[in-house]
Amino acid sequence: MNSQNLSLVEQLMQGLKVGGTKGITQFLSEEIVYHNVPWPSVSGHQQVAETLAPFIDNREGGLESITIHHSISNKDIVMNVRDEIWVHQKVRIVLPVAGVFRIRNGKISRWTDYFDSATLKPFLESVRGQ
Repeated sequence: MNSQNLSLVEQLMQGLKVGGTKGITQFLSEEIVYHNVPWPSVSGHQQVAETLAPFIDNREGGLESITIHHSISNKDIVMNVRDEIWVHQKVRIVLPVAGVFRIRNGKISRWTDYFDSATLKPFLESVRGQ
C-alpha cells in the first residue's frame, strides 16, 4: 500500500471541505481529468473548479463533511468509499461515494467518483432553484 498516495487523496478530501475549489488545485495535476459519473468528464484546473464551485463554494451551504470508511492503494491507484454530507438551505443529504484516483508525479491526474444521482437530486434542485 502506498501511504503517500493515500495521504494525498485524504488531503484532497480535506481541501474540498475546508478550502473549497481554491483548496484543491495544489493536489491536482495541470492535466487532471475529473469524472463525476454519471455526468461528462472535465479536464484541467479551471474546468474542475467551474464544475465544483456552485456546490462547494456556495455561501448557502455545500459540503459539510466527508467520512472516508475504507481506502486502499496499489501502485498509482487509490480507491476509497466515503460518505459526503451536503447541505443547502433546509436540504441535507448523505451521499455514499466510491472514488478512484490515479496519481502521477505526486499529483492526482485522474479523479472519478461514482454515486447514485437520485440521492443527490434534492440537493441539486435546492442549489439550482436559488
